[in-house]
Order: sequence, then C-alpha cells, then structure tokens
Amino acid sequence: MPLLVQYNIEDELFTVEGQREADEKIAAVYSSQGNPGSYISKFYPGTHKFDEIMQEDVFHWLNVNLGQ
Repeated sequence: MPLLVQYNIEDELFTVEGQREADEKIAAVYSSQGNPGSYISKFYPGTHKFDEIMQEDVFHWLNVNLGQ
C-alpha cells in the first residue's frame, strides 16, 4: 500500500528530530517488506500547515497512485 507523509521542518507540534526518526522507521518497515518505493516522505519549510504547495504535491501523488 503506497504511503505519502508530509512533514513541516519548523512544525511547533513535532520536532524535526522526531519527524526524521518517524521517517526512518516508516522507511525501514516498507523496505523490510520489499516495497521501499511505496513510501514517500516530503519535508517542507515552515510551521504546522497544509499549504498550496503541499496540496499540489498530495493531489499529484493521489492521481499517480489512484490512476485518475
């Protein structure tokens, strides 16, 4: 199952260290299951948000992965 996780580097709710740790753990699980390319993470500058750039990225990812 494909997964995209978006992180904001200056997020006031989650430290960048915690984000990178989560990213590494998720990537390791996907890799251990033989699907390393199914997990994509993206790190963005800024605080906790879901801005236009992030939305464009997720809609592109959805179109690719849902075939629409």
